Amino acid sequence: MYFEEVKIPEPLEDDPFRFRAGTTEWNACIGIQGDEHSYVFGFLKASVTLVNDVIMNKKYGDRDTVVWPALYSVRHGIELGLKQLHDDLSDAGVINRIFVRNHSLNEFINSLTKKTLGDKELDYLFTKLKIFVDSISNLDSDGQTLRYFKKIDGALNLQNESIINLHVISICAETILKIFDRLYYRLGYFLEERRTGAFTKYVSRRDINQIALQLPDRKSWGGNTFAKAKAKIMIEFDISSKQFGLALQEIEKSRYLAQNVGIFSDLKSLSDAKVEWIVRAVVNKNNKYFAESKSADEKGERSFSFSLALRSDTLDSDILSEMSIEELADLKTVFYIGRDNSFGEYYESEYESHLSVLSYKKDSSEGLLGETGFLSKTNLAHGLIKGLGQVGRKDLAEKMGALRSELRQY
Repeated sequence: MYFEEVKIPEPLEDDPFRFRAGTTEWNACIGIQGDEHSYVFGFLKASVTLVNDVIMNKKYGDRDTVVWPALYSVRHGIELGLKQLHDDLSDAGVINRIFVRNHSLNEFINSLTKKTLGDKELDYLFTKLKIFVDSISNLDSDGQTLRYFKKIDGALNLQNESIINLHVISICAETILKIFDRLYYRLGYFLEERRTGAFTKYVSRRDINQIALQLPDRKSWGGNTFAKAKAKIMIEFDISSKQFGLALQEIEKSRYLAQNVGIFSDLKSLSDAKVEWIVRAVVNKNNKYFAESKSADEKGERSFSFSLALRSDTLDSDILSEMSIEELADLKTVFYIGRDNSFGEYYESEYESHLSVLSYKKDSSEGLLGETGFLSKTNLAHGLIKGLGQVGRKDLAEKMGALRSELRQY
């Protein structure tokens, strides 16, 4: 051969990109194992990686070549992120869906920055993102400019531009990554909040919680302190007097929100005295468990079966013998709401669900077997106390938290 041969490793001669290497160390998940978030963050991180490699290793000769995939990756990552966030919000009925799809960014960012999302942080983050969207759109408005050196008619793309700074590209891409990271996190929780029904068209559940924290107790509404708080809140959240009134209605309807204005909700079946009895019993049992576990460790006698035997001692039967099915359902409901950091708005429905199951199991041949395992959990008191704060009894939660700290010996 009179010219230099291109040597391709033999295993790669047939469908090379899909060849399975002998090691899995550098396998990457795509397709059915891929994730839509990976597309967004992947393109943005690729830009940062490319540019930083050139800068850190002083590859001056690569500046004019790396700039193109770096800029394109930033723009494409923004486009994918905007479309995904738009789809999530439109699927939830928060905004109207844009059905005509092209590579323009303006229509999507404009739909997300009209301050119609009903969440202060989302509005803030999309407004910050718009700064970068507008700037990259000045370079490439249709998603084609950064892909090709020339236009279809042969004219030069970016003919009015001459230089762009790689370090600036890296800073922009890293900032956009941080904004998207916060947007995805906040949006996920925002959509979870909406399922509780505790929101209005103008303010989210978290916003309403912040509003409640700025208000005086319910019994003082209508006075000067309330009027001053209302004026401040209307400015801060950019809402009208009517919209403020709708937020107040949501506060009064929600167990969790109402407690922030001095409205505490009784539990369905558990009395305060019974809650205190449970906390004392659980903490005392934990004291014994951890003391005996420590002793076994020191003697080298600790084992899984030993630990299991300790935990399944007498607490289950002690609690069961002192509680009605209704109280047990209440305890289970509050514990799991606290343990799972769930919403207090689900308290009533979860209580009815647990009560139904426990009532059925009690009268069945298997009894309560399989439904009371939570009583042996070492985090029972912690979950119960946290749950109390979620279901509108943060006053009782504070008392029980102090009691638990006083009794604990571990």
